[in-house]
Amino acid sequence: MADFPPVASLRSFEAVARLGSVTQAAHEMSVTHSAVSQHIKQLEALVGVTLFIRHGRGVRITEEGRLYALQIREALQHIADATRMVQIKPRTLEVSLATLPSFGCHWLLPRLARFQARHPQIAVRLLTSLAVVNLQQEGIDLAIRMGQGDWEGMESRHLFADEQLVVAAPSPGSSPGWRRRSPSGASRSALSLRPTAAGPSGRRAPGRDARNRARRDTDRGAGKTVRPPR
Repeated sequence: MADFPPVASLRSFEAVARLGSVTQAAHEMSVTHSAVSQHIKQLEALVGVTLFIRHGRGVRITEEGRLYALQIREALQHIADATRMVQIKPRTLEVSLATLPSFGCHWLLPRLARFQARHPQIAVRLLTSLAVVNLQQEGIDLAIRMGQGDWEGMESRHLFADEQLVVAAPSPGSSPGWRRRSPSGASRSALSLRPTAAGPSGRRAPGRDARNRARRDTDRGAGKTVRPPR
């Protein structure tokens, strides 16, 4: 913007036009008399119009200068107002967070209101899915997942471990990979599990939502499941 005058020249011009004195304008702006005079000369050279008529040690604004001063004063006020709005009202930051449906419902949502009360300038966009997606391709900032945290190209932090107990219905029948235990033996041998990315035989460990479905089947006497200790 080659035709945009320096802000310092505009401020000096507005102050002289309002106060009618270069000396008073310099005092208000905490600069020297010569600095204000130089700003006025630069502005007049840029606009190609005489803005003040000098007589003796004082100045008198021209008609062109008076009309220009009205517009410059309004423009400077807009700049000041915009600056104050930015300072007192920070921009809202949106953070997209992906997680498992059951984890989001039972653990995250009850705590989300407290977080937003402490950080009202941050808007959280919650995405729930069982699929492990590419965060960069999907435009997701953060994700909470179950695993060992060794996902390629991602920075991970351990939040907490998830303890699970292996339980079975009274008549589970035979199922590959599981052994029968008596109720007393099962209670003494409660298995504490930490979720990992892969389960036995290289299969992915069951997600929390899959275990929720299995838990309902177990409660109906339809098999075995993994559930948190009570």
